[in-house]
Amino acid sequence: MKKLEFSADPQQLTALGSGSASLNTQNYVVDLLSQQLQQQGFVTAREHASDQFEVSLTQPEVSFQINCQPDQASGRMSCQITLLHAEDQDWFDKITGQSVLRQLKYAMENSLKLQSAFSAFEWKN
Repeated sequence: MKKLEFSADPQQLTALGSGSASLNTQNYVVDLLSQQLQQQGFVTAREHASDQFEVSLTQPEVSFQINCQPDQASGRMSCQITLLHAEDQDWFDKITGQSVLRQLKYAMENSLKLQSAFSAFEWKN
């Protein structure tokens, strides 16, 4: 599991619509990541109005779940990546999963950095 924490500027995100700012930011981040990751070759699937979505590749076959939540205490957003794998994976599949995870981390961070409303990126285990 890897977690990306970052700051979101609410003034720059006011055009997201009505309702709570943190919920709008959360939906914006999930939609943005889902769209951007598709453009970078990942397959994404999101249930409507959910804070999480699944990301996969078909070649090699690897699946992840990304869950984005606001942290009310710090005012930051965090997106957690979880590798979805079978317990009986062989060593090559585990290495492949870790390699794709690094690519996914890079793609996520760079997608968010394209938006000036997001800053102060920090990866945590």
